[in-house]
Amino acid sequence: MYSLLASVAAFLIALMIHINSGLIDYFGIHLSSVIIHFCGLVFITFASLGSGKRFLPKRGLSYYLYSGGFVGYFTTLFNLLAIGKISISSILA
Repeated sequence: MYSLLASVAAFLIALMIHINSGLIDYFGIHLSSVIIHFCGLVFITFASLGSGKRFLPKRGLSYYLYSGGFVGYFTTLFNLLAIGKISISSILA
């Protein structure tokens, strides 16, 4: 089961990189990254509101736990920079 989920995740990441690279042609790297993350924010907002769970984090949450978004931004940015220069297989590796 988990192997199947990992395979689906790898496919979705490859698809995401391919789609995101199309945005670079129209908007450039930095604006593409803003668009990508804005779309992600909109989707996760609707998903979170639809789940019925509390949307805002609990008090006392350490600030370093928010660094996942920082890491995600640079992961997307570096993928966008690498696409077209190396293969998607190399990026996923």
